[in-house]
Amino acid sequence: TSTGQTVTRVDATHFNFANTGIRRKFTTPKGVVALDVTTSTSAPISVTGVNRNTRTMTGGGITILNNLTSVSCTLTPTAVSWGATCNCPTAGTWAGTCTDSTSMSVAFSSTCGQATVTKGTETSTVTMDRCE
Repeated sequence: TSTGQTVTRVDATHFNFANTGIRRKFTTPKGVVALDVTTSTSAPISVTGVNRNTRTMTGGGITILNNLTSVSCTLTPTAVSWGATCNCPTAGTWAGTCTDSTSMSVAFSSTCGQATVTKGTETSTVTMDRCE
């Protein structure tokens, strides 16, 4: 049974984030499944800092399962942090390996809403929405 996402307070400035499994499925108006993924934590992720500009994520891991291909990737955050004026991370990386023997990473830019995503040998710069 999935309980979704939980945040557990460890002390005044330290929290653990866990996710027992959330499935996201998007279907086009013509009924074609465009995306079908399930995310869950492989171990709780440590979150420190009570304000956005002091918040950092490290350790633990999140697993992203592509339900269409059965490929999963488990990524661990390293020094993922936020700035005072951006709702999205502005430093740090998520990195790990996938069951198709490739590596994957998401490196956040100091430019609000920008990140570089690499899977295997393919790299793309992405713009995240709702960051400012």
